[in-house]
Amino acid sequence: MNGPFLIRIDDAKFADIPNKVVPRTVRLKDPTFESGQAREWIFSGYCEKLLYKNEKLQELLQPFVGRLDDPECWKRLTQGQRILYPLAALDGQVKNGGITQFFWNCPDLIFPASDALVALKYSELSVAYEKALERLIGDKDKWLDLRKQSSSDPGDFWGPFQATYDLLDLNWFDDAYFEQHGPTLIDHLVKYVRENKAEFIEQ
Repeated sequence: MNGPFLIRIDDAKFADIPNKVVPRTVRLKDPTFESGQAREWIFSGYCEKLLYKNEKLQELLQPFVGRLDDPECWKRLTQGQRILYPLAALDGQVKNGGITQFFWNCPDLIFPASDALVALKYSELSVAYEKALERLIGDKDKWLDLRKQSSSDPGDFWGPFQATYDLLDLNWFDDAYFEQHGPTLIDHLVKYVRENKAEFIEQ
């Protein structure tokens, strides 16, 4: 299989994804889907339909789990998939445990996320992300030692993981993400998917 690994869906069903995923309670308050809450639902709907339920794409990715940055994998994706996949992971991880958790749980998406932010042309978040990445790279040896400790003693996974928060000290990134960058990223991604549907679907 050489791709592109698109999901088969017609224009009408693609356009109807927001209506299918935004709950009725949200639609009643915001029928034009302008609120951040509505856009969060739309973003989740796009990720679910276009990435996670794309069986051809998931079949491609499965052998590369843990090394999704492998050029043999990444070059088979469309530009849209290379943007949406790592940034969906970034958003989910940051909202759950901060960028420190993203670095820990998704090391193979660290640099693809950086590339995706540049491709998306979201410069403010890109600058903040690069600053956080510089901190990680500056403490790379200590960070890798903590990962080795965690893998060598699964019973003490949380100790080394928690230590990375003090090591990297990236609360400033998380605060800025929740206050500004996260909602704006969702807006950028929703707009990108709508304007570049050919990178995600085939008819």
